[in-house]
Amino acid sequence: TDPSNQAPSADYRVIIDHADGSRKRPADIGHKNPAAPDAGPLQRKILKKPRPDKRIGATSARICLCLFVGPNHDTAHALAAALNHSALNIGNALGTTLLLYFIMFGLGRVDTAQDDLLALTGVYLITFIIAALGFGKLSDVIGQRKPFVYAAAYLQGLAALIIAFVPELTITFVAAGLLGLGYGCFMAVDQALATQVLPNSHTRGKDLGIMNIATTVPQALAPLLGAWLVALFAGFMGLFIVSALAAVLGGFAIMPVKKVR
Repeated sequence: TDPSNQAPSADYRVIIDHADGSRKRPADIGHKNPAAPDAGPLQRKILKKPRPDKRIGATSARICLCLFVGPNHDTAHALAAALNHSALNIGNALGTTLLLYFIMFGLGRVDTAQDDLLALTGVYLITFIIAALGFGKLSDVIGQRKPFVYAAAYLQGLAALIIAFVPELTITFVAAGLLGLGYGCFMAVDQALATQVLPNSHTRGKDLGIMNIATTVPQALAPLLGAWLVALFAGFMGLFIVSALAAVLGGFAIMPVKKVR
């Protein structure tokens, strides 16, 4: 029996190749129908149907991972960038959102707390702008991102530790400047790093949306977490120590990313 005349199983499909290179199914050319016009030399190919990958979406965790990261992305690099973004943002938010209460109750300057906060905010803002413009440009010139992310993380950690162990107003101004330098450097360079870690141009809007979630969620949760730390854990010293640890963790999180210098 000629194997080419056997009916294929359910797992296979039949493709008829014309001599001119076009492809048609048997129903389209009257296969095995004597009344049909001559279709020319035919070649029958039995091609195995691709089976769906049952492993994809096997668990809810994998489904979420495919939705947010995408099956073609380097998952480890994407998660490392997201953890870096979240940790550094929560470290910065812990160090800034309760600063008014630190001035009032940590430094005992209740009467002048608002004026002190305004001055500290000015120092923070100025250094933030300088760092964002300067370090962002320098990163483009030398073609490296990771050293600046490390510097941003450790500057923020150092600023938080200074406030934790030397709670004085003058030292707090120094710490505010360091914090502004660190966070400005981070905001300029980390966004550039994120676009290199997530290189798929067709899903870049989704990817940057996820990175923005990693920015806004820590900033929303930090006041609640900070208040809990101050009230139930170790006061303002504990608050700034946790802020420093979060910033340093963010720096370490970017280490597994090898595709970006």
